[in-house]
Amino acid sequence: MKWLMTFLLLMTSCVEKSGKVDFETSILKNVPFALKIDGVFPGINKDLEIKTPPNTWIRVFQAEVPNQNGEIIFHCVYYKVPGKEAGVLRHIESNESCLGNYKSGKVFDWTGINQLKVWLPEFERKIFDKTLKPGRFYLTGREEVGDFFFEVPLFNLNLERKLERHASTFSSRMLKGVFVAKKRNPNVKSQQVKLVGDFEDNYRDRTAKVCHEYSKDCKETTSNSCETCRFGWYSAVGISTCEGQFTRFCGVNKCGQRGMPACPRGIESARRMGLDNIMLCYDGSPLGYCEAGLKTVCDGKILVCL
Repeated sequence: MKWLMTFLLLMTSCVEKSGKVDFETSILKNVPFALKIDGVFPGINKDLEIKTPPNTWIRVFQAEVPNQNGEIIFHCVYYKVPGKEAGVLRHIESNESCLGNYKSGKVFDWTGINQLKVWLPEFERKIFDKTLKPGRFYLTGREEVGDFFFEVPLFNLNLERKLERHASTFSSRMLKGVFVAKKRNPNVKSQQVKLVGDFEDNYRDRTAKVCHEYSKDCKETTSNSCETCRFGWYSAVGISTCEGQFTRFCGVNKCGQRGMPACPRGIESARRMGLDNIMLCYDGSPLGYCEAGLKTVCDGKILVCL
């Protein structure tokens, strides 16, 4: 009996030390009331462990949650991909968009994370002995004391879609006639969002629509509307020389293919290569990578593969 009590005490202290309780509490107090889920990690729902790029912060998702005054607060979840050390899940509450923001704001870290997978199912499905349902966000993986399965309900979003040919990939949608807020407030109103983009759109044919863009001197030339992309969105290395300022397009990500945008490298990877200007477009730039036999070329706007 004594050894059992010691074991449980050690497990509890590990969980508290890891920051798990604070992370989960801060998420469950806020994210279920989101009006939008945006910037979702591309590997979502693919049963793929997030392993690359190591030692780099990547955005898992961004949630837009109204406060009691109807003002939007951004709730950002980032993941530091494991390298030699275990990874870190980070929740940030901020008045600013989550784009490139993994430091500023109110921060809650959950350390000791490995084998992270992200789920936002549009259909009911089973993984191992668990059932995943639409209208919920799931994080699964392994921590210091064993496997974890973290479920977050999304009261205001309809994530379920019909089985149709070329049906849209995930996009968050308000439930018709339903809105759940932390506290009833007449200033908070749901809005209809018009989705843009076609399944065949791609950069090579110049049919891809820009949803976020910066100039070379780091000024925002196209405001972020990527949440309206019908078939998701992807990032490309643009001409901005400021950290984290990618150009983004609506459509299916085909980075690395001939005539398509080069796949961007993580910011931390670029730093380890000794590059001062994180986003810089030029022929042969190592800030993006391509399929075998292709090279990076700057076409004047973004880094492409040819």
